[in-house]
Amino acid sequence: MSKVTLSYLDYSAESSRTGLYFADPSGAAFDWAGLATAVDAVNDAVEAVTLCVRGPEAISVQLAVGSAATPTDQDAQRENGLRVFYQDQTNGRKGNFTIPGPDKSLMGIQGTDLVDWSGTEMAALETAIEANCLSRDGNAIQILYGKLIGRNN
Repeated sequence: MSKVTLSYLDYSAESSRTGLYFADPSGAAFDWAGLATAVDAVNDAVEAVTLCVRGPEAISVQLAVGSAATPTDQDAQRENGLRVFYQDQTNGRKGNFTIPGPDKSLMGIQGTDLVDWSGTEMAALETAIEANCLSRDGNAIQILYGKLIGRNN
């Protein structure tokens, strides 16, 4: 099942969102075109009954089922995070994302909250991200640095 978040802008440029679930198109390979067609049909129907204008949409697809088990390590807490800062290689725009519950033993630089990317696991993470992820504008990214962070509940 795929969750699609549809957004609409009102006269004051304020955004409203609604989430709807769609069946995943069947077939040997995932049919993105089929899902996009279904989402467009719903968007068209919503646009016919609202005065707001269509904004961006987000599609969340479950490609694999993860484990339902909880971690055995007591330090696996979502309140701790590895915040990764990156830069768009084309236009220079910067962004970041956070990985929850990092294994701090793999990445810390003593006396700082910065991440050491030279270890095997961290270098592999950097390589995988830079090879497969894009900026919000669809361009290649380069990791600038990482930082260990904490969050409140």
